[in-house]
Amino acid sequence: MKSSNIKWRFNVRRRLSWFVDYFQIQGTNQDVFQKVLGIDTAYSNMKKDADGNEFTDTEDEAQALLTIEEKTTNNFDFLRNLAEKSYEKSKLLTVTAQNIVGSKYNDIPLSEVKILFDELAVQLMEYQTIIFFIFPVEKYLEDQLAQAIKEKMGGNNRQEKWSEYMTIFSMPKQELVAIREEKSLLNIAIAKKEGKTIDKLLQHHLEKFAWIPTDDPKGKPWTENDLIERMNLFTEIDPEERLDRILKGEQEREEQFKTFQKELGLNRKTIEIIELVREYVYLRNYRVECLVQAQYHTRDFLAFIASKANITLNELLALSSDEISDFLENGTILNKKEIKRRLTAFAYVKIKGNYTAYFGEDAEKLGHFKEKEQKIEIKDRLTGTVASRGKTRGIVKIVNELADLPKVKKGDILVSSMTVPQYIPAMEKAGAFITDEGGITCHAAIISRELNIPCIINTKIATKILNDGDLVEVDAEKGIVRKLKS
Repeated sequence: MKSSNIKWRFNVRRRLSWFVDYFQIQGTNQDVFQKVLGIDTAYSNMKKDADGNEFTDTEDEAQALLTIEEKTTNNFDFLRNLAEKSYEKSKLLTVTAQNIVGSKYNDIPLSEVKILFDELAVQLMEYQTIIFFIFPVEKYLEDQLAQAIKEKMGGNNRQEKWSEYMTIFSMPKQELVAIREEKSLLNIAIAKKEGKTIDKLLQHHLEKFAWIPTDDPKGKPWTENDLIERMNLFTEIDPEERLDRILKGEQEREEQFKTFQKELGLNRKTIEIIELVREYVYLRNYRVECLVQAQYHTRDFLAFIASKANITLNELLALSSDEISDFLENGTILNKKEIKRRLTAFAYVKIKGNYTAYFGEDAEKLGHFKEKEQKIEIKDRLTGTVASRGKTRGIVKIVNELADLPKVKKGDILVSSMTVPQYIPAMEKAGAFITDEGGITCHAAIISRELNIPCIINTKIATKILNDGDLVEVDAEKGIVRKLKS
């Protein structure tokens, strides 16, 4: 199969290290899916360009969805077991990282350091099955829930009411770490407003949550200054009022959940679907939390290995896990010139499970992967799915990677292909969110509802027809975004 015959779909832009992306390449092959989840599926075709744009094959995604449909013909045991395996794998990854942190790797031979590293590498690679298979599961469950609710609504199939049902029935089973962190920081802001000493509170907060903005071992964790900067924003908008709004919103959604259940008279199957939707909404976020924490907590361990190789942590992350393992075994390391070339740029193309990596000028020559797309008509308005209700106006700021976060100011409209937990500081400031992708269970949808911020998802083309500086009106009652003349 040639790359030109594949129908690629853009996923997200994320600038990660080669060390992290290498696990993604290796961990999405069929043998790994079979070992970890016991299913014959794979993401055999993937690619990422030098700008960090990631693409997957729509046929791989369709095949994964077909697997789910076949295995849930009679009941939902397959999805329950899959969730259980995901939690078990998450725990194993967490324990592996904790064991490394608690070990005396500074005082043992490199041969024993290699054992620790190899186990970490295996867990990081196999965890990619959990990262990727959530997406077709979500698609399947969202479709099932939508169909069940429409059947229950019968002739009263109004889009607005249907959207309310979908929103409430897709609340995560447990509180997301992003919301726990938000509440914690708001309470610190309240203490500061009351004139209390907050030094210890800030330190405790960092111990629990500093890892959140890091999606790579080289990522920059939050500092005390970062927290103070965010609290200054809270002070402007009254932290007590914001916290109260979040808590009341949670209570209202719980009450609506009970009311909607009675209104629709849900049968057993629909209740099962709702329970699974809520489970997987939580799991979608939890799995990323575990991965990010594992990488964050083992960064000192990786820095130790780098010091033994007389290179920096950043340089070590230009190597694959196999290359690092080889160094720990025989002492040979990639030369500095090649490492420098890799740090300049890298890209890869994976076809039928076999990949080709491109570094430095070779990666840059590939440029941005441009796919055949229908010509997009420039419009003054676009439509999408309402994820959180409300209406506002503001200036567009396109956010497709962490480097874009600082440009978002209070009241701006955050526009992204999709949001990730690392975007929280910018999302707190935004007046509304607009995304190209996502369903009612996506990150932007969940966070917008928790923070009570208007949000329109699944516009398909927002990042293509909107630009930084555009003045727009976001009507998250009707799911419409209008360009306005500034």
